[in-house]
Amino acid sequence: MYRYFGSRDGLLAEVLLQIYEESFETIITLVRNRLGGTGPLTEDDVIEVLPPPHGSSAPKEHAVRSQVLAVAGTNPILRAKLGESLRSRRMRLNVIMDDVDSRLQGGVKLDREVMHVYVFNLNWQYNDLLGDWSVSNEQYRKLLKRTIFVR
Repeated sequence: MYRYFGSRDGLLAEVLLQIYEESFETIITLVRNRLGGTGPLTEDDVIEVLPPPHGSSAPKEHAVRSQVLAVAGTNPILRAKLGESLRSRRMRLNVIMDDVDSRLQGGVKLDREVMHVYVFNLNWQYNDLLGDWSVSNEQYRKLLKRTIFVR
């Protein structure tokens, strides 16, 4: 074990990183499948493909990410690996946004800065803890529509 992973933290980092990446891969695959094709897209099309905060698999995914992030706070190996993983995902998001921008109608473009903040910096774990006071899917969609498009 120590030859391959260097330490208990190294082994734990590899296992948790795989779990974390699988949860994101599911979302990316879902978005790509929903965006499929090469035809034009409307703003509503784009908003509908983005996973809402209270989707069917959200509680499980949020719980997994919360647990992994908690361990990353005390496991520097995992923290470094998660950073690499997220930088890679950010580059993949740019490719998806290039495709969306090329298909949006009427000169509308995505605001990439806002998209990066929504995807990588919003902490849905807090939203989950608020229960009935949390941001609803409808509130989230309205916020997206007001903020992610540049005219």
